[in-house]
Amino acid sequence: MPKASKEIPPLKESAKIRFWRKVDRNGPMIPEMKERCWVWTACKDIDGYGNFGINGSAFRAHRVAFVLSGGILSGERNLALHRCDNPSCCNPAHIFAGSDADNMLDKKTKGRTARGDRHGSKTHPERIRRGKTHPSFLHPENVRKGEAHAMAKLNESQVACIRSQYRAGGITQKEIARDYNVSRHLISAIVCRRLWRHVA
Repeated sequence: MPKASKEIPPLKESAKIRFWRKVDRNGPMIPEMKERCWVWTACKDIDGYGNFGINGSAFRAHRVAFVLSGGILSGERNLALHRCDNPSCCNPAHIFAGSDADNMLDKKTKGRTARGDRHGSKTHPERIRRGKTHPSFLHPENVRKGEAHAMAKLNESQVACIRSQYRAGGITQKEIARDYNVSRHLISAIVCRRLWRHVA
């Protein structure tokens, strides 16, 4: 997935032509906007942002459109923000450079920081990736397991030892947790095979 603040590299003329061919300039007319949205017609992510490939890397389409039209994204103001709130819009007139603080203020001003029943997870549950649409299901090769996980507190030999200790009996999960300086909840997850399932 492309990062929202990744710097756009210089594009060859052929890449510029390829980019603009994927933009429909007859998009919807958003209230308070003087021009129509220019809608990205190619690949989009789950949130509706267009993706454009440059030299083997993916970039957000609206960022590319802004830079190709003379916009500057640098320093703290390295985000391309939508005035129209249409993620797939590539009309440079609808896009402005801003910082993280500008982005949060824009969200708050437009009432997009809603909570409870007005939160996006409630109003657009179809956007929440679960089950077979979750990235861990689609790309299991990218999921770090065991010792490779950044939060791992044990290694595979310790996990195997914990399970054999518990199976042998005579020791509680609390005592094992104290021996390995971890929580009892972690020991419970290991012996019940909720975690470290790949370790025999």
